[in-house]
Amino acid sequence: MSWDQLADELGTDPVLAQLDSAAIEAVVDVLAAVVYADGRASTMEVIELEAQLDRLPWLAEKKAAVHARVAAATEGRSDPAAAARRVAGALSDAGAREKVFAMAAALAAADFTVRSDERAVLESVGEGLGLDAATRARLIDAAG
Repeated sequence: MSWDQLADELGTDPVLAQLDSAAIEAVVDVLAAVVYADGRASTMEVIELEAQLDRLPWLAEKKAAVHARVAAATEGRSDPAAAARRVAGALSDAGAREKVFAMAAALAAADFTVRSDERAVLESVGEGLGLDAATRARLIDAAG
């Protein structure tokens, strides 16, 4: 699935559209933490993260807050596993949790490689989302 297809699917998902502000912040924390997992973000990763966040209609009203959350992640102030648990608490639908993880995995692969630090954060995020090892591996492989 391409980034654009994934963003379109996420943007129209009725379960994700119902997320409250705290859950949206948790999703953004997860995504930003993955991008900055290796201590830096490539230009491609940052551009892709910001472009995709801007495309999600359920984030449109919260654009300034979203970008502030991304900035916090660059300073190492986010805990991706805790954020994933908050997302899991807000999303009882396993398919929606998989979509959030797929978006995170696609961001990690935006610079054409998933580094070991990014993979470790993805594993932590996937566990926090309640995804089994096989599902995590399948979605990471599909992203890269």
